[in-house]
Amino acid sequence: SIPFSTEFDGAVYAMSNLRDGNTVLAYGRSLDGTLTLIEEAHTGGNGAVLTALDGINPLISAYALYLTPEEHGRRFVLAVNAGSNTITSFLVNGDYTLTQTDVAVTRGVGPNSIAYSHGKVFVTNIDTDGEFTGACDAHGSLI
Repeated sequence: SIPFSTEFDGAVYAMSNLRDGNTVLAYGRSLDGTLTLIEEAHTGGNGAVLTALDGINPLISAYALYLTPEEHGRRFVLAVNAGSNTITSFLVNGDYTLTQTDVAVTRGVGPNSIAYSHGKVFVTNIDTDGEFTGACDAHGSLI
């Protein structure tokens, strides 16, 4: 298992989805539930608003930010960059900070959701009219 910081009991990750530079905010969670901002990690991509609705869910998505299960002693945070048509992966460090490991093109327009299974990352994309266009390639993965 991953040797985590003794300062915090866990972490919460949130995404800014900013059009001029998407970021992931890392918060340390104390035993009493208090959250403390640890860092704001730049994804290297841009956020976007993919719907003209009231702004409650601008990416029309669930899982735009995804924390992978621990595998081989490591965990990753994966984030969509809907304005750049990319996703970013971050290694979760022992102190809950993030180290960017990759930025990958999703091969679609408007990535809005991430799924992860057995070491493979799957991404759905929506185009400008809001319709699903994220079919898997011949091997079942988009990356």
